[in-house]
Amino acid sequence: TPKAGIVGIVAAWVCRVPHRLHTVAGLPVMEAVGKKKKLLLFVEKLTYACATKVYPNSFGLQEYILEQKLTNEKKIKVIGYGSSNGIDTTYFDKTDEIMLQVGHLREQYSLENKFVFCFVGRVVKDKGINELLSAFDALSNKYDNIRLLVVGKLEEDLDPISTESHKILKMNTNIINAGFQNDIRPYLACSDCFVLPTYREGFPNVVLQASSLGISSIVTNINGCNEIIQDNQNGLIVEPKDVDGLYDAMKRYLEEELSQKLSLHSRDDIMKKYDRKVFYQYLLHEYNEVLGNA
Repeated sequence: TPKAGIVGIVAAWVCRVPHRLHTVAGLPVMEAVGKKKKLLLFVEKLTYACATKVYPNSFGLQEYILEQKLTNEKKIKVIGYGSSNGIDTTYFDKTDEIMLQVGHLREQYSLENKFVFCFVGRVVKDKGINELLSAFDALSNKYDNIRLLVVGKLEEDLDPISTESHKILKMNTNIINAGFQNDIRPYLACSDCFVLPTYREGFPNVVLQASSLGISSIVTNINGCNEIIQDNQNGLIVEPKDVDGLYDAMKRYLEEELSQKLSLHSRDDIMKKYDRKVFYQYLLHEYNEVLGNA
């Protein structure tokens, strides 16, 4: 949202709105190169210059913004433990209704007695889909009791996946391409491990949602992801764009039976730090401070 950010904040500056609060929920510039990177850095710097407060939704984003000297320490702040809005942990819970849907999904896709990995998100290169499909394809040649649920829209024009990934997605019968779903809860809840090998994020809500449902995750060592997941505690962390590292992490889940062990405290941690009601209190306190009412 660089365009929306700069249009809104410059308009507010022109109109002399006293408090101009800009939330940063991910930076496309982090994966950009050349002239595009220079342009996006300029846009971000101008946006922050027109803002009175800048709120990155993760500590990693804050560090990156300060490293690039896009704004100063007085203007920037992470609210609470991070995220833009927290999550509704009551909604993302294994209720009887959700588990009934899980039963239907397991029957529909023949998932009984199968170990299920799950990905939820846009099916694009930046989300690490090429690496995920390559790693799973190799893993499924060794283990026949595993499945990969891919939940999300396949985007052909913007940041498309490779031709080889298209082939794997189509030909590997252990991969279930569920497409876009309005309700992702049953798909997460019927999984044994959530996998998000993304290259960049702000603060990934889907990892919070999986954790709230008691599902541990394999994520990449990037801002946001490595703030929610602690390696070997509530999931595993691998390096971005590392097919071998991702393969090894997924293999560990199978051979060391990590799923139950790493999921034990997933939901409790999310409820303490990222429940929406908790986050709203941090947000309300910050807005009151801005207005001088704290």
